[in-house]
Amino acid sequence: MYAPGWSPVENTITWWMDFYTTTGSTSGLGVFNLETKTARIFRDLYPEIVPDGQIPAPMWSPDGQWLSFYGRKASSDINYIWILNPDGDEYFTVGEIENYVHFCDRAWSPDSQWLAFSCSYPEKSGIWLVQNGTWKLYKVNLPDNAAVWEWIEPGP
Repeated sequence: MYAPGWSPVENTITWWMDFYTTTGSTSGLGVFNLETKTARIFRDLYPEIVPDGQIPAPMWSPDGQWLSFYGRKASSDINYIWILNPDGDEYFTVGEIENYVHFCDRAWSPDSQWLAFSCSYPEKSGIWLVQNGTWKLYKVNLPDNAAVWEWIEPGP
């Protein structure tokens, strides 16, 4: 288990996990509710390893209703930004990235209504916004080398 991520409501934690069997191995995302002592395991999801060898934790929306992470399904060579509700009832993928050596930084808006991400993949470079609910993707009109670090609300 690695790369834990605490929910903002502090009763749920996520972990990336590896599973080894006699027929091979797989990875998955575990969502553990510490209050109810229940777990959901989403097998066959692989996190993307960033260039320094680290695996980032899934990022919780501020309201604790959504997780976002950068990764792929086991059977695919394409990485996406995944948006998943912790119950696993709904998930969405955006930001198709076809190369493993690139990474997408993410930031949720304080009201959890937007997810911003920036990617280093040349054809997909720039800052993108995804709207909660419609999950529609918008490109932000900024230079392609701009990057997302964190969401900052406009000042007075």
